[in-house]
Amino acid sequence: MSHFKNLVLEDRITIQSDLHDGLSFKKIASHINHDCTTVSSEIRNHLTVVGEWNVSFARSLKEI
Repeated sequence: MSHFKNLVLEDRITIQSDLHDGLSFKKIASHINHDCTTVSSEIRNHLTVVGEWNVSFARSLKEI
C-alpha cells in the first residue's frame, strides 16, 4: 500500500465507480493500492449535498 502519497485523478474516478458498484472501502482501497482510511477520508471530504462522491468537485480542487 502507498504511504503518504496523494490520490491522483484516476484513483478518484475508481473510487466513484467502485462506490456506485457498492464495493466496500477495503475493496476500493485494494483497487487503488491505498489504505482504506485514505478512501474513507477522501469520500468524507468530497461528499456532495445529495450524498454522492463527486469526482468533478475533486478535480476542481486539484486545479486550485
